[in-house]
Amino acid sequence: MNDPFFRLVTDWTVVEQKPEETLIRRTMKDFKQISHFEVKDVAITLTENADEENRKLQQVFSRMRKQEGHIPRKPQTAISTRANYAMRQMPEILDQAAKNNVLEVREMLEVRGADPNYIHVRKDSWSVSDSRLEFYEEITPLVVAAEHGAVDVIKVLFNHPQIDVNLVCCAFNDLEIYNYYTAYDMTISKKHPHAAALLRARGVLPASSEHVYKPPFDRVHGRPIRETVNSVYGDEDDWGEGEMPSWEVVSQGNPELAKALHDVADTLSITRGQTLENRTKVFKNLVTEWHPDRHASSGKGDIATKVFQWLQVVKQWYMDSQAPELVQQPLPDDPDVPTAPANVQQYMHPSGTLFSVW
Repeated sequence: MNDPFFRLVTDWTVVEQKPEETLIRRTMKDFKQISHFEVKDVAITLTENADEENRKLQQVFSRMRKQEGHIPRKPQTAISTRANYAMRQMPEILDQAAKNNVLEVREMLEVRGADPNYIHVRKDSWSVSDSRLEFYEEITPLVVAAEHGAVDVIKVLFNHPQIDVNLVCCAFNDLEIYNYYTAYDMTISKKHPHAAALLRARGVLPASSEHVYKPPFDRVHGRPIRETVNSVYGDEDDWGEGEMPSWEVVSQGNPELAKALHDVADTLSITRGQTLENRTKVFKNLVTEWHPDRHASSGKGDIATKVFQWLQVVKQWYMDSQAPELVQQPLPDDPDVPTAPANVQQYMHPSGTLFSVW
């Protein structure tokens, strides 16, 4: 290197213990930065690259064994043979996890093939004056066990090779996600110090960490965007008649393109209920903004081209829509609240809200 920015000292020790057995020890002793280079986290970078080198070595030796006639064994991806392919959604595992029933949880995971990352959505509501606000909370077996301080079940879940310990759950309503949380956040909020210490020792991060993935909000469906595999939303992610054409497939493998398409899709879904004149202006501004010629010199021509092409696909869906009719829900029957006078078109509720009478 003409301009090295670091020096790394690595020791290799080779010991032949037996004729057929050799011990090779590799030690990375010192890392010294000798010139300025912006690295956000040197320790994590070194660790990830060392893991990548280990994987490459495993691939090399696997190829060598295969050339010599050895048939490689298939890696074990689950606790039992049945769990390898089952990964079933079993809501009852949540109840058993909350009760700290270790044997029942182990049977579901190891014998019946339950999905340890199963996401369940529980619904709750608040009553404010004469209105009812509904909201939803995602939970997983690990989050439920953390919520109830079920340390024994947490240990069982950690033994499953496919568990995602840092899976981020969402609390949301029809308009937005207002809270993210992991199992560790749940132990802190419910004040279970032993469970929190166990999760912390196993590397479970809070949702505030930048190293965990937080799903964005799907304004069209009114829920977090989740993968269809092993998810509670399942087949509901299919885009049916009258729904926005999907942009997720277009953006696969390109986070920058995904961010651009997500912002454009948000703008279209929010303004779709406006008048045709306003929608025409909004769509024209987006097409102008993402025209490939405007981004040719910025190095983002490929992204602009794909966004521009997707806008042409979504144009008919956006322009042919009609503003939805606002339908007021009837008030719940309450003997303390006076009823609407007869033969009137509108009724002023004591809260100050004007209601239509039907």
